[in-house]
Amino acid sequence: MTKTRIYKSLSALVFFLWLGSAPALAQYGVQYSYLSPAGDNVYIFNPASGIALTYTTGVIDTSRTRFNFSIGYYKLSPTQDSFPNYRVSNGKLYPGYDIVKNFVVFPLSAGIEYHPFEGRLNPYVGIDLNVSIISYSYHDYIENLQNDDKSETDWALGLYPKIGLGYVINQNWLVAAGIGYNFELAGSSSANNQSFVKSFLSLSYYLSRPTAKQK
Repeated sequence: MTKTRIYKSLSALVFFLWLGSAPALAQYGVQYSYLSPAGDNVYIFNPASGIALTYTTGVIDTSRTRFNFSIGYYKLSPTQDSFPNYRVSNGKLYPGYDIVKNFVVFPLSAGIEYHPFEGRLNPYVGIDLNVSIISYSYHDYIENLQNDDKSETDWALGLYPKIGLGYVINQNWLVAAGIGYNFELAGSSSANNQSFVKSFLSLSYYLSRPTAKQK
């Protein structure tokens, strides 16, 4: 991915954030998520939990279109203690292995939700654009050639379509749950693919209740 495309993606995130910060009425919340790796990562990483701080625009029970922003954290653990590896040098095969010591992801996302109905129980659909910073460390061993501890920082760009259901507890509190699939669009050449199924549960607090005039 070229630098120009990276800048355009980051600019899109900033634009969504600007849209989200414009309205006076908004919610802040905490989201718990459960991620199930997809593709080849099924064999490398176990399912994991994540947490995110969220910000969403709009009125708690009447806004049809809402913009959302979040910053999160999740940590993946490997399915095995070590993974086989090898290298061919001067016509000879040297066996080895890799040990994943730490794999942490910090996703930054912005998106849009559409709520077709008003009321306390509110289904919705949405889509998020996310940029993830991936920090990991591992031990790389190749017999007679290599025995090193390594650390890397990578990035990945993803698109996350989702469906959800929100419930207004009272004039300030809202709980929501949903599920979606994160498609990796691009990323560092050395990064593991960040495609996964993610279900979530969130609790949000609206700072104020609009009056009839504000609506």
